[in-house]
Amino acid sequence: TEVVMGELDEEDSRLVDEVLNYLRGKEMIRLDRVMCHNPDFKTNCRLYVTADYPRLPLMWGNTLFPSEGGEPDFTAIDVPEWPEKKTLVFPESGLTLIMGSDYKGEVKKAMLRQIMYWAKKRGNLGLHAASKIIRVLRDGQLRDFGVILFGLSGTGKTALSCHSHWLRPPERVVIRQDDVVILRSDGSAIGTEESFYLKTDGLEPDMQPLLYAAAISPRSILENVAVDPETGKVDFFDTTLTSNGRAMVKRRDIAFTDSDIDLGRADFVCFITRRQDILPPVVRLTPEWGA
Repeated sequence: TEVVMGELDEEDSRLVDEVLNYLRGKEMIRLDRVMCHNPDFKTNCRLYVTADYPRLPLMWGNTLFPSEGGEPDFTAIDVPEWPEKKTLVFPESGLTLIMGSDYKGEVKKAMLRQIMYWAKKRGNLGLHAASKIIRVLRDGQLRDFGVILFGLSGTGKTALSCHSHWLRPPERVVIRQDDVVILRSDGSAIGTEESFYLKTDGLEPDMQPLLYAAAISPRSILENVAVDPETGKVDFFDTTLTSNGRAMVKRRDIAFTDSDIDLGRADFVCFITRRQDILPPVVRLTPEWGA
C-alpha cells in the first residue's frame, strides 16, 4: 500500500494510466453506502469493482449503512484480476485504487483509512480500536463504563468487544464497534460500521458463543473458510489454505448489541498484545519483571 501525497512518480503514473485504459469499456459494479451513523460524521462511500467479483460489493455493502444519495466523499476502485498487487491511496481526494486483490478486507480498509485521515484533519483521532460499554454494580448502583480496545489486526479486538465476559443480569455489556472508531475531544467515540468482520480461525461456541452464533447465521458471509463438499458444513479449524478465515456478520445476529454504534464516553483504554516478549505501552510489573 502506497500513500500518495502530491504528484505520482513516473512508474505509478504509468501504472494508473494502464489500469484506467484497461477499465475503459469494462463492465463494472457500482455500490454506494454511508459510513457512520452520527449526523456530524456521515460520509458517502462509493465502490467500483469489475463485474466478475460480485461478492466484494455484496460483503462490503453489508458492512455499512444504506445510501442516502449524493456524491461520494470516498471512492474505491478495485481491479482484482490485475496481475500486479498494489494499492494506491490518495487521501486529499478520498480515492483508493486497489489492484490484484479480491480480499474484502482490502475494500473495507480503503474506506476506513480515508475516514481516519478525514477525522484527523478535523481535530479528531481515527483509532484502530473496538468499543463497548460494561454495565456493572458499584455500591449497589448500576454504572456504565465505556471501554476502547486498541489492537492490530488479529490480536482480539472483535473477540473481546463481542464477548459478554459471563456477566449476569442486571450486569451486562453493550457492544458498539469492533474495528475503527473516531475519538473526539470530549471523550466520545463515533462508530463507523454497521456489521462485524471477524476472524473465524478456531472459532467455537464454548469460548466465543456470541461470535459463533453470528458466524453460522444464514445472514453471515464467509471468506477463506473451509467447507465440507459432502455435508456443506463449515470447519473453522481447517487452516490448510490459510488461517485468515473471515466472517461478515450482521449486528442484529450478535447478542448485546442495539441500534447505537457510538460510545458516549471512554472511561478505560486497553491495549491488546499477544506477544509475551514485548511489553505493552502501559503495564504493571512484579519486582522480578521490573528487574
